[in-house]
Amino acid sequence: MNTVTWGAVAQGCTLYNHFMFVGGTNWDALGCPCVCTSYDYAAPVREWGGLSAQYTAAKQIAHQIIALEEWLTVTEPADDVTADDPALLHRVLASGDARLVFLRNLSTTAQATGLTIEGRQIPPVEVTPGDTRLVVFHVQKGQVRLSFCSAPLFAWQVDENEQRMVFTGPGLVVWRAPEAPMIQKNDVGAWWNGERLIVNYEGHSRQELVLAHHGVTVKATFLPDASKVWLVDGELIVGPDFVGQKRNSQLTVYHEAQS
Repeated sequence: MNTVTWGAVAQGCTLYNHFMFVGGTNWDALGCPCVCTSYDYAAPVREWGGLSAQYTAAKQIAHQIIALEEWLTVTEPADDVTADDPALLHRVLASGDARLVFLRNLSTTAQATGLTIEGRQIPPVEVTPGDTRLVVFHVQKGQVRLSFCSAPLFAWQVDENEQRMVFTGPGLVVWRAPEAPMIQKNDVGAWWNGERLIVNYEGHSRQELVLAHHGVTVKATFLPDASKVWLVDGELIVGPDFVGQKRNSQLTVYHEAQS
């Protein structure tokens, strides 16, 4: 799922379709009399209505694309990012100052490579077997600038005085700031090196980071994966296994329990 979809995006694709996304059944007379045929195909939504790991993968890709839409929609190939292991460096796209780096591992074992951009060495990024990983450099919304991000960015919501970011997987996240931000909550062990605020999230449990920077409050949530986070009508919901529709088409939203 990741390799095929990100491979298309890396080539400049801005429209894609997953087939089959919902498994189903050919019931007797529909298509061929007296024959019932399964079309489950291990789809994201299985034939019986259950959600597979492919569903979480498809959801994460879709939301990453939404979070990075303004950079992904207008890009051109770039060659100013290099990798210690060139075999893992699939493609680099440029959108203004931003760089979108696609690392692809076609081997059967986990591989890692360091990256170099503008003379700065980036610690190794691991890519699991048969997978593709998107690494982002120099993206900014309002006063908040991500210098580097190898953790999947599921959502980036911007209001006048608040930004909400959700990362769904392990990785390094680095914010650039001219001065140290005021950290109000730091479950994830973020540290300031004099130029940047750095988080090395290992992906074991849910962790939070809240900071104030130039009059903007940034609330960052780090989760092991995208299975328990949902974006419904612009509202981020973290915690439940499922948020969806009942048979009567009334939207049922299960909010996170407040402590």
